[in-house]
Amino acid sequence: MEIAFGILGQTTMRMHGQLTTRWGSPKLQKVLAALLTQPRVRMRVTTLVEWVWSADEREPHDPVATFRTYTGRIGKALREAGVPATLRTVDGALLLDVERTAIDYFAAADLIETARRRSKAQDHEAACDAVTAALVLWQGQPLADLTSQPAWDWRYAAVHNTWLPANQLLLGELIALERFDAALRKLDALQREHRTDIGLARRRLQVLRELGRTDDMGAYHLAVRRLLQAEGDQAAADDLLKYYNALTASPERGRTDPGARSAAARLAALPRPRPPADRPVTDRPGSLLPAFRPRGRSLLPPVPTDFVGHQDLLAKLDRLARTAEGQFRPGVVVLDGLAGIGKTALAVHWAHRQYGSLVDTALYLDLHGFDGSRPLEAADVVDALLDSVDVPIARLATRARREAKLREILAGTRTLVVLDNAANSAHVLPLLFTLSPCLVLVTSRQGLTALASRHGARHCSVTPLDEAHAAQLLAGRIGRRGGAEQAALTRITALCGGLPLALQLVAHHIESRRGVALTEFADELQDESRLLDIGDDGDDPPANIRAAFSVTYHALPPAARELFRLIGLSPARELTVHAAAALAGLPMKEVQHILDVLAGTHFLTPTEIHGRYRIHDLLRAFARELAEQVSGRDEAERRLLSFYLHAGYGADRLLFPFRPPVPMLPAMSGIPLPEHASENAAASFLLNERTNFSQLVPWAAERGYHEFAWRIPHTLYGLYRRYGFYSDLHDTYQVAVSSVQAVQDLESEGATRSDLGKIAFALGDRSSALQQFHLAAALAQRTQSAMGIAISLANLGNYEAEVGNLGAADELYRRALDQLAATDNPGAESAILHRLAETLRTRGCHDEALALFHQALSLRESIGNDHGQAETLAELAATLGDLHDYADAQRHGLRSLAIVERIHDLETAPRACCAMAAVHYRQAEHGAAIRYARQAVRLARLSHNAKIEADSLHLLGHALHQTGRFAAAEEGWLSAVTIYADLGDEERRRHMEADLAAVK
Repeated sequence: MEIAFGILGQTTMRMHGQLTTRWGSPKLQKVLAALLTQPRVRMRVTTLVEWVWSADEREPHDPVATFRTYTGRIGKALREAGVPATLRTVDGALLLDVERTAIDYFAAADLIETARRRSKAQDHEAACDAVTAALVLWQGQPLADLTSQPAWDWRYAAVHNTWLPANQLLLGELIALERFDAALRKLDALQREHRTDIGLARRRLQVLRELGRTDDMGAYHLAVRRLLQAEGDQAAADDLLKYYNALTASPERGRTDPGARSAAARLAALPRPRPPADRPVTDRPGSLLPAFRPRGRSLLPPVPTDFVGHQDLLAKLDRLARTAEGQFRPGVVVLDGLAGIGKTALAVHWAHRQYGSLVDTALYLDLHGFDGSRPLEAADVVDALLDSVDVPIARLATRARREAKLREILAGTRTLVVLDNAANSAHVLPLLFTLSPCLVLVTSRQGLTALASRHGARHCSVTPLDEAHAAQLLAGRIGRRGGAEQAALTRITALCGGLPLALQLVAHHIESRRGVALTEFADELQDESRLLDIGDDGDDPPANIRAAFSVTYHALPPAARELFRLIGLSPARELTVHAAAALAGLPMKEVQHILDVLAGTHFLTPTEIHGRYRIHDLLRAFARELAEQVSGRDEAERRLLSFYLHAGYGADRLLFPFRPPVPMLPAMSGIPLPEHASENAAASFLLNERTNFSQLVPWAAERGYHEFAWRIPHTLYGLYRRYGFYSDLHDTYQVAVSSVQAVQDLESEGATRSDLGKIAFALGDRSSALQQFHLAAALAQRTQSAMGIAISLANLGNYEAEVGNLGAADELYRRALDQLAATDNPGAESAILHRLAETLRTRGCHDEALALFHQALSLRESIGNDHGQAETLAELAATLGDLHDYADAQRHGLRSLAIVERIHDLETAPRACCAMAAVHYRQAEHGAAIRYARQAVRLARLSHNAKIEADSLHLLGHALHQTGRFAAAEEGWLSAVTIYADLGDEERRRHMEADLAAVK
């Protein structure tokens, strides 16, 4: 099974094909981390509080309510990520239902067990592979997000009971395979933190003996024994001495050790330069070994002192630089990324980690591909590298001789060459043969595709820092002020978008103004143009973000510069090939090529969805400035809006052909429209563009394109309501009302207000809903729209039914049906019949309600209204249950749920589950009733349906009570009482309080 969750490091979740920490807030990550340590085990709220809050943190005032909120948010993240896990409440406790092997810790444990089995079978290669795969999963300190005592205890056990034994196993397999160099390097890494671990000490002695280094064995065992004695562990010191004596007394193997031979061969082939002045030959503090004397040299820039994050990239570079056996692997690795993203710092940081372990010599050259000075050519690089190893280049008259000499010197060595800031693939290609014995790490703002496609270069892309590491970098630069003004620090960090260059420039700006509060800097930098300017202090050349971006921008081909400027017109952070083609008014094929060029320079980032790109916030600000130079701006913006309007309209008509369509504008020429091949494709388009639509609608109104601003929300209403995106709809419809007023279309204003009222009603804002319904009714009367009048009467009937005025609701529904008699609209008629039937059922008129539900269902089936069918089937199930016709009730309920699942109807789903729960409860099938009721509660919270949530909690409480789970029943009923009180439903609230009193 693919790993879906990570706790071996920060808490990660697989989203869009990769593990990421960007799925929830830090507190949600802590809660999920705790749950992941015990999959499919109930964790009480009190236990979770101990895990999530450390001793110095204030615990929540109401833990139950707090975790109820966290449960909903984590559940939403799980669903959006599509991972195979669900989070539910069981008897007041939280239970994460997920396969153990979907969690990295348990997947690693399984691999380790596999390795042990293979080792016992003497299959050391397979054992080595399995345990290596397990250890790769350990990305850092386990449960890195948690600082509580239970987390510390779990972490200690995981390291000492799983990780260290796994490393011991790996060492044993490496020794069995006679890979002694690899074993020694592994020990070097492990013993930095576990200096007195007896198992590791024994392994080192064993490896040193195999390599014939008996003198080192003696010095090492004495050093460790002294440490153990200093710690008061005389028994361990005696045990180590006993093991050492046994090793030295055993006969030598009659062979020449291949590990020793390979070391001697490497030593003979290496150049013998002077030891570097910045790497003094002294014993390392705390080291157990004699002084380390590198055979090569390091000519790297200083180690970045405040490097943070990118543990995943560092691990990937480690893998790319090694063979399967962990040995040095020559070749080319490309590290690309946006200007200012931190490529050089990452490359230098990683290179320092390899020096003295993977490589003996580490060299660095800046190729100056993007800084405006003359780029280094291949001949310059060869000369510089020869000089770095003390070769008098004057003796080598021709370029060919110099290249041959360099290649001769590098052959057989373990040399890393960092070539920083390559302009493009052509900048590096002439060096590949000469440097082929080396590991070459190339950084560039370009993707260097030619190196990968033609020469097998391995590839990593540097991404922005996540919020936690970005805040850590900024706080480290500005000192105590960051901790004292945490909220402002978080705002500033977010504005920098994880770009290290921006964070460093902002830190310098803050440090130079020590008396100014961080909140003032946060307000200042809210202007993205100001953020681009930071660092421009009159120095030449300017060192600000705009200057870094400008170098890359001016190196682009003219067509790419033009499209990048046009992208600056759009308010959206993402765009598709279709949207880009609409902006440019160019054919799709031509635009796709230009987008590839922009992606190759990291001005755009391809998303996990094919043909879709994202732009960094600071790049978007840069593009907006350049957009001022665009000629034909209005036409380009209208093409973009025309594309979104018609693409949304096409998707909406395919999904909801029975709904009255919004009156349309003609499509502008030059806009390509996506072909929605199926309902799923249409829904995917609207869902993928959800964020873009939320930005486009207010932008269109602000730019004065009101004819688009009021129409686009109507193309979103059907699907977004089905998925429960009421907040999105509310925001866009408020803009739509203002825009439709601006164009003075009274009939469309009435329809828009009617929809806005329904949205407010779904969000529980009854007063706003009623206001919109009355305004829509007045507009319908003014325009004499029969349909508008009927819909307004029905909406007012919905309101009266909700507040308990069932007689008034009945009358309004019947008046609406009379008004519809002169029209031919089965969609509207079926909706009103359905609402009238609901009212009659509530009044106890079940037979008449049943007949009207069947009539509504027939109409909805005739027009293909799947949502309507699911809605009516759910109410039929509830009505038949009231009449004790349980078999027929269950049949209708299952039909409803089948449609709900097929079309992902979040609006109807909680009602259908609640109806099924009631049917099962009445048949004393309490287990099934509990399952359906819990699902109803969860879905009702997602869709903001407070009434169904309370009804389901009420029913769930009865089912739990019947099975003896009294505390859980009481908790559910108390929550239901609160909801009914908030809704103003006094009758149901009193009923619930009576139930609670009876229990007590």
